[in-house]
Amino acid sequence: MSTSPDSQSSSSPTPILDRMRPLPNLAKPRWHKGMSQLLVGMITVYVPFFAFFTGNFPFSHLVLPWVLRNLRDIFADDWAGARVIFNVFLAFVAALAAIAVHEGGHVVAGSLAGFRFRYVTVGPIKVDRSFRFSRRPSSQDSNLGEAAFFPAEMRNKPFRYISMSFAGPAANLISGCFVLLIPFQKSIMAGAFVAASFYFGSVNLIPFPTTTGMSDGLRVFSI
Repeated sequence: MSTSPDSQSSSSPTPILDRMRPLPNLAKPRWHKGMSQLLVGMITVYVPFFAFFTGNFPFSHLVLPWVLRNLRDIFADDWAGARVIFNVFLAFVAALAAIAVHEGGHVVAGSLAGFRFRYVTVGPIKVDRSFRFSRRPSSQDSNLGEAAFFPAEMRNKPFRYISMSFAGPAANLISGCFVLLIPFQKSIMAGAFVAASFYFGSVNLIPFPTTTGMSDGLRVFSI
């Protein structure tokens, strides 16, 4: 037989004070953060996409021949369906590699600044300080990647914190430029890595809140 709240409070030495306790704070809705994240994503994806197909993109005269060449190679014979699936998989792997480079930049710069990282997530994979691999918690499902440090070690060290925050986007931009400038015929995977690197590197410099935190640009402005 369950006990009602009233009978529980009658056994308390201060039943009136128990009833006057404030209710626990409810979790604040995060829809406004999700909307800002969605808005930034739409602007940074659809604006360049529209500019490219209308001929206003700065490098469309270089990108379009590359796209057409790779499409001709994919649909060259009857194995086009298998090659489409394979190249989509390679593009997905390239995007994960760009995320890993981003979070690796945070970890390397943070370690050089004297910060110890707690864990790193890339896609569905989580790696802790002992380099033990596990599945990322469901509470972080909206994050493509994350590098978590011990907060106490970063207090009163603004310049080190700024360098650690900028290291992720910088790693993306540098690696993207490196792959782009290597003199070899770029595949779909290489092109996807360059595009994802430039996207993650530039977008994370924009200050905006996310559903589970904030962008690197907003971290710097919030100091």
